[in-house]
Amino acid sequence: MTGKEEWRTSRSTVPTHIVMQGGRTRTTIMNEKEISIELSHCLSEWGVPNDQAHLEFRRGVIVLGIGYFRARARVGDESCSILEDNSSSFFQTTRILCDNSDSTDISAAYEYYLRQDISMPLFCYEDMINMDASEPYYRWYNINTRNIEYKLKPKFQGMSSQYLYPFDRFRYEKITKEEHFFSKWLVDNGDKAEIGGRLMEVYLGCHVLQHEACFHCSKKSIKWNGSSNSSWQALLCQTCNATYAVKTKANMKAVESEFCFNKISGGSFEEFCKIHNSQLQPKMFCVVLPRKSVATDVQNRVYPVYIAEITKGVPQLYHNAFNKRLPKMIFKTRISVAINTKKKWFDLPQHGNPVDIWSIGKKVFVDRFSKSKYDEMKALFGFGDHNDGSSDEESDCGTKNEIADAIANITI
Repeated sequence: MTGKEEWRTSRSTVPTHIVMQGGRTRTTIMNEKEISIELSHCLSEWGVPNDQAHLEFRRGVIVLGIGYFRARARVGDESCSILEDNSSSFFQTTRILCDNSDSTDISAAYEYYLRQDISMPLFCYEDMINMDASEPYYRWYNINTRNIEYKLKPKFQGMSSQYLYPFDRFRYEKITKEEHFFSKWLVDNGDKAEIGGRLMEVYLGCHVLQHEACFHCSKKSIKWNGSSNSSWQALLCQTCNATYAVKTKANMKAVESEFCFNKISGGSFEEFCKIHNSQLQPKMFCVVLPRKSVATDVQNRVYPVYIAEITKGVPQLYHNAFNKRLPKMIFKTRISVAINTKKKWFDLPQHGNPVDIWSIGKKVFVDRFSKSKYDEMKALFGFGDHNDGSSDEESDCGTKNEIADAIANITI
């Protein structure tokens, strides 16, 4: 398979500025041609044939991506809070955090975080070949032919192309809001990366809100978004409008790898473009930290927090692109950062008190739905109370160790 540009577009461009040594800047251009070519590559990496039968689908994906690329945030658009003053919600978050952070503060912050969660996917999916919903091909530049070719990844070797065809590979089923939130808050499916990342983001938000200044303007005016509904604005500076996307990785080796390859996975491409193209033109930063602490000396451990300026983002497909029952296709984003802006922002100290994330999840679920719905979901998922007892008393499960240890043991 070879990749060629299949969809010509106008050269609408959006400039991004990269800080260079000595304070100078140079401008790179994100343009519609780049978006078109990237999505064409993504389609081939997912095994969508570049033939007449799939031409309409491929064109539709590219046109949609260009439409997102042109998106600009509107005043009053709730999906882009950078243009609003959400003082009330942030004030609530600030009130639950004291100057001397302890487990009660972080527990309250984690509960607040869950209560703000309004995500609502319509479907769950099953990967019929059990390959973690990853694309089977990777792009490779052939220096002899000067073309991009697509090679099958090693773990997919030996599989018939009919099993890799994305429209047949995934099975989608509708999911209720009760099933969605129970699974998200209380079921880790053997992979605690999501729960660990959520808890780490809460802890980071608590610390920054109390102790850190904006990386860009040096003013102590950062707000913590306190929810998972805006991945590009986990933190937001009220003075200069700088936004911070937070990413957690398993350990420091994974953090360094993220910056080394400089292909960092992010949230919604549409929301990225709305912020990037807004009239305020805010600085956008990517914050990356490990979920496993590192020792600074015999007695102390920290989570090093690294930061770099985001220079551009391109759309990426994922499994939901092939669900024809979805009302709207959503792209994720692959961002690049200016490597020479990468710095250690601060060391996040290891917290020493337990946070019972399981009991908090249960409490929020019961409050939002009901105890009977909790019992129904528990039976549906084959999920037992963490204390493995018959009592409804809150257990201390998952928090026998301190919060830092709990996070450290959650690996991708």
